[in-house]
Amino acid sequence: MGIIHITSAIGALFTGTYILLSKKGTSLHKRMGYAYLFCMVAVNITAFSIYELFGGFGVFHFFALLSSFAIIGGIYTILFRKRLKNWEIQHLEIMCWSVVGLYAAFFSEISIRLLSVQYPFLWIGLFGGVTTSVGAFLIRKTKKNHSSANNR
Repeated sequence: MGIIHITSAIGALFTGTYILLSKKGTSLHKRMGYAYLFCMVAVNITAFSIYELFGGFGVFHFFALLSSFAIIGGIYTILFRKRLKNWEIQHLEIMCWSVVGLYAAFFSEISIRLLSVQYPFLWIGLFGGVTTSVGAFLIRKTKKNHSSANNR
């Protein structure tokens, strides 16, 4: 279960990063989006399965639940784009937060594995907080650039 979780997370990191850095709306963007979706579903399912195997609902499992809602929200904006005003911005923001959350989990997980296990919440908070803060800045900038490009 752990190998599937890690492999899927690495796949999601690569596909999510590619999607963020590439041109939006292309057929490759869409294919990579489906790959990201598949990887994230596997990450979240295995996160909850690992919880069931080892007991205890931890902070990472809470964020896996939030991640599941983000994935559902991102799909919702695509499926119902004809009914949603500004669906592109909504999709962009939700999926960007999904990738930022993935990076925050990655850096937090690595930090508690490599640094002190004596204060795990300190490291999770520090690395997760820094990652989320940088992500918030980049998402704001991306939304602004996307809105400016659409208004031309």
